[in-house]
Amino acid sequence: MGNVANENCNETTMRKLGDIMKNISPFAAAFKTMHEVEEEEIDRRLYNLPTANEVAAVFVGEDNEVPTHRHIAIHPRGKYLQNISILHPHCDPMIYPLLFPRGDEGWHPNLEKAYRSRNRTRVSMLKFYSYRLAIRQTFSAIHYAGKLFQQYI
Repeated sequence: MGNVANENCNETTMRKLGDIMKNISPFAAAFKTMHEVEEEEIDRRLYNLPTANEVAAVFVGEDNEVPTHRHIAIHPRGKYLQNISILHPHCDPMIYPLLFPRGDEGWHPNLEKAYRSRNRTRVSMLKFYSYRLAIRQTFSAIHYAGKLFQQYI
């Protein structure tokens, strides 16, 4: 909680969220939290807070397509920093643990349909995320996640 970005956070709430995540997330025990990473002697320039309230990204791709190659790194306990592909089934729950606390898999190229049709046996990325983002009658944490929802989509 010593990070400037957390100064407006309720410490009790943050601790409760941390405890919940430790109990239900399949990744909590295997990976370091940003709090642990921050305490280590790492090149601090990699983790400095932005100096402005706005963040921008520039993508350079072919045919006006957003590039599929992003740099995503994880910190396994007892190991060095590792890069993972955005196509890894655990990419979504590791990047957005508050949205997928139980480790629900994200889309990956080998995701098979529950009911196979004659034409296709795999689920397309478009179909997967269309289904995941669909508005339903039941509670959907994704739709109540505010700026985190915006980042996710």
